[in-house]
Parts: sequence; C-alpha cells; structure tokens
Amino acid sequence: QKVQDVLMEMIHRVETGQESNVKPNVVSWTAAINAWARSPDMNAAQKAEVLFQQMQKEPHHIVPNSYTFNAIITAWVRSREKGSAFRAEEKLHQMWDLYYETMNQSKNDNHDKKSRNTNHDDNSSSNPSSSVLLVRPDAQAYNRVINAIARSREPNCAHKATVLLGKMEELCTVKGYTDMEPDAKTFGAIINAHANSGTADASDKAAELLQRMESLYQLGYTKVKPNTFVYNACMNAFAKSIVERKNDHDNINIDNHKREDGEIKAEQILNLMEKMYKEQGDGSVKPDVISYSTMINAIANSGSVGAGERAEHILQRMIRLYLTSGDEKVKPNAITMTAVIKAWTSSLSSNSSCSNDKEEKDQDENHNVRAADKSQEVLERMCMLFLAGDRSMKPTKVTFDLVYEAFVKIQDEERMDWLNQVRQTILDNNNNNNN
Repeated sequence: QKVQDVLMEMIHRVETGQESNVKPNVVSWTAAINAWARSPDMNAAQKAEVLFQQMQKEPHHIVPNSYTFNAIITAWVRSREKGSAFRAEEKLHQMWDLYYETMNQSKNDNHDKKSRNTNHDDNSSSNPSSSVLLVRPDAQAYNRVINAIARSREPNCAHKATVLLGKMEELCTVKGYTDMEPDAKTFGAIINAHANSGTADASDKAAELLQRMESLYQLGYTKVKPNTFVYNACMNAFAKSIVERKNDHDNINIDNHKREDGEIKAEQILNLMEKMYKEQGDGSVKPDVISYSTMINAIANSGSVGAGERAEHILQRMIRLYLTSGDEKVKPNAITMTAVIKAWTSSLSSNSSCSNDKEEKDQDENHNVRAADKSQEVLERMCMLFLAGDRSMKPTKVTFDLVYEAFVKIQDEERMDWLNQVRQTILDNNNNNNN
C-alpha cells in the first residue's frame, strides 16, 4: 500500500503542476504492482490488477513490459482466489497479443523508414526492436502460470497445464526460442496434477511426461532432467492409480493374491532412483522420505496379501539408511509410519465371521490378529518417539483410526479402551507443549 501511495502522490504532483521533472514511468508502475504481488493482503491480486489496467488508460498510456507482466502474473499466481491461475494465464495471452502488435508496428515503422531512405540498413527491418523483446513471454512467465494451473485443482487443470507445456516445448525446440526451455519443477507440477485428477489414465499421463523429460534431457535440454521431486510425483500417480482401479470394482475382479501394477511400477521407479544415486552419485535423484513413504502408500493401497510385510521391509530400508548415513531426509516420520499401519490394516479379511470353512475362517482370524498386533507395534513406536521429543512422529487422527479399525475387526474391546487412553495421552502432551 505504501508503494502505491507514493506512486499516486507522484502522479498527483505531476497532474497539478507541482512536479515536472519526475514523471512516473513503466518502472514506477511495475514497482507498485510487484509490491502488491508480494503482499500478504488477501485482495493483493485484485489491487495489482487495478494498477495494471490503470497504467494503460488515459492519461498515462504506459505500455507494460515483461517485468510488468511477470509482476501481475505473480500476483495472480500467489492469490488464493478461485480462478486466479486462469487469470494468470490470461496475462500470458495478453503478453503475446502485445508482442505481436508491437512486432507488426515495428515492421511497419521500418518499412516507412526504408521507403524514405533507400540506403537504410536492410537488417533493421528484419530484427525486432528491443521494445518487442521486452514484451515477449519468457520461461519464467510460462513456468509460473503452468505451475499455478497444475496446482489449482480446477477441473481439467492437468490437461490445461499440459497444453501450455506443449506450447512452451514447441517454442523452445521447434521455433528456436532457447530461453523458453521448461524446467523439471514445471513437469513435476503437472505430473502431480495428473496424480490428483482421479482420472483412469492419470498414471499413464504421468509416465508419458516422465518419458518426455528423459527424451528432452537426452537431446541436451538440461533443465528438464528428472529429479527426486519428479520421480516422487510419478510414484504418487502410480500409488493413486491403484485406488482409482479399485473404485471401478464393478468392472474388474480384484485378485488380492496379486500385486497391483501401480505398486510394481512405483517400486521400479524407487529402485531406479536408488541405482542412479548409488552408481552415479547423483544427489538430484536421491530418494528421500517422500519417496519411501509414497512407495509404502502404494503397497498399502494395493491391500494384497503380504502388503504389511512389504511395507515393513521398505521401512527397515529407511531406518538402515538413516542410521548409517545420519541423513535427515530419509528419516521416517509420522506419514511413513501411518502408511505402514495402513498397509497392515488394508489386508484385513472381512470374511472371517461369515466363512463356512473352519480352516479358512481360522486363517482369516489369525491374519487379522497379526495385522492388529503389527499395527499396534508401529503405533507404540510412534508414541514412544513422540513422547521422547520427536515431534515428527506425532500420530494423527488417521493413525489412531486405522489401528482402531484393526481392533474392531478382531473384536478386542480391551485394546480399544487402551487405544482411547493412548490417544488422550498424546493429545494432552501436545496441548501442554503448545502452551
């Protein structure tokens, strides 16, 4: 607000004749718009937009440059207002409109000059002026808009972001705008958008984007080299694809004795990351706690036989890595442990109480008791670490609910009561620490 007030004061002094030497220019207006773009004010984007429109109208007639556009794009990208990501996209299109308008004007001006002076340098008519270059969208503008759309959770946001990414790739690889190279963060955001879309082909789309990144990187586009963030996003897409497949259970038969395809593909990515880090020492693809937790979540989502054991195996890998390296980035946390509990409880049998086969019934009951025991063990480990001061191990409502579900399944009221007491102890401890 202070920056805008200074700008308005400058304008007022010029208009009233109090000042003639310092007239606000594009830099002044851009500074005010950028100030709003960085402001925590809930209406910052709207206020930045008012300035953006005002600068172009009577009596100012100031043409925005690339810095101005990037500032207003940032304002809308940072806004939490519904539809703000697409307001940012509108600015990108306006930027192109101004670019072509200025380009055409530049060509016309050069043509007029050439007509008046036959000795005019021919190169001047073919090279765009510096003012044209100042309004052309750059990689920063595209990356910001694409990231905003991908994170917006709006309908078809993943598709819309992918279309913009395709335009960016075309400008870079086909039309020769080398400064328009997309980066790994942009690809990763779109992959995450596909993972969160809930569509049946989300994991396929994520895999396609990963393959595009690898192909571009092989062609020399270094900024798109897949990194840990991108691989994690792709693993997340595969993990969520399992849930989507199971939601479509009316059309498919689920074999709980067979590992889900999404789990297998997620594991392949994790193994690839570990291999590249081990053999090449490439820290940019080193698996982190998100990588391993996502893998465990994929296992939990599968709910197939042996899910609990496979999840525990991944957890033990994490613990060994942490103990031998001391790397905090692979230290298990509450999300990791809750995913392990989810893996144990996801395979709880619902047939034990209604099966007519005594042997099958006994097997189901034994399996459920073991799943409940293992879930309790993981929870107890979390609670011990949390009460000892490790805040990253604080059990969540989901954690307790999963364990409670296991106790209900085996009809163990004594352990249900125990769980409620533990939940209260954790709650009291948390409240005391907050106070």
